[in-house]
Amino acid sequence: MMKKIIKLLGLLIIVITSVGLAGCQRQASSWQKIKERGTLVIGVDDSFVPMDFRQKNGKLVGFDVDLATAVCKEIGLKPDFQTIDWSMKETELRNGTIDVIWNGYTKTKARAKKVAFSRPYLENDQILVTRKKEQINNYCQMKGRILGVQTGSSGADDLDNYPNVLKKRVKSTVLYTQDRLMPYFWDHIAPELMSGHDQLIVAHGSSLRALIKKIEGISNKDIVKVEVPNAEPIVYTFDSDLHIIKKEILH
Repeated sequence: MMKKIIKLLGLLIIVITSVGLAGCQRQASSWQKIKERGTLVIGVDDSFVPMDFRQKNGKLVGFDVDLATAVCKEIGLKPDFQTIDWSMKETELRNGTIDVIWNGYTKTKARAKKVAFSRPYLENDQILVTRKKEQINNYCQMKGRILGVQTGSSGADDLDNYPNVLKKRVKSTVLYTQDRLMPYFWDHIAPELMSGHDQLIVAHGSSLRALIKKIEGISNKDIVKVEVPNAEPIVYTFDSDLHIIKKEILH
């Protein structure tokens, strides 16, 4: 049996999170540490037009980018925008890899139990967007259709909380995650593993967690409990079909 080995090395920014826009309630000293550092690490979904998105040249722009930059200027900090997997945003915040979530983050009762929100600064609605030729003018006309939903979004929550509105009408849903890792994994990393070449992946914690979720088949509910150790390689050994036969953490 040919064994393929992949090593995942997490480079996490370990910071005690402070109270900010959706910041966890931590010790007051955490804010002092952020001020001493001089930067505010802001977690964003960089494909959420018009709040946070990237132009063709890769520059991050949007309403929330401008607002966060202006606020940071007022409080004497430099904004450090970090793209995160939106379905893991609260985990990133809890683990201290970001200081705040600032990205059209809808305030709900469930979320308010996990994070400390600022005062809301935008009122919004959930709407359906379809092609004109489909002639869908209300949610009742979604019967038998396919609905696209962003994983971890308030839209996904509403879909589950109010199933009679859409969930029981549509044919199926397509969940979109914001990590772009898996296509690259299957196109570039998997072929190398199949050829018997060991691979080392060094990435941000959210990307590694997304990869671990996929290759281990971990559910959305359980993945939030998974901790990616800082600077301690996770070594997976695969069989010829890329099934995991061994996992170990090198200390």
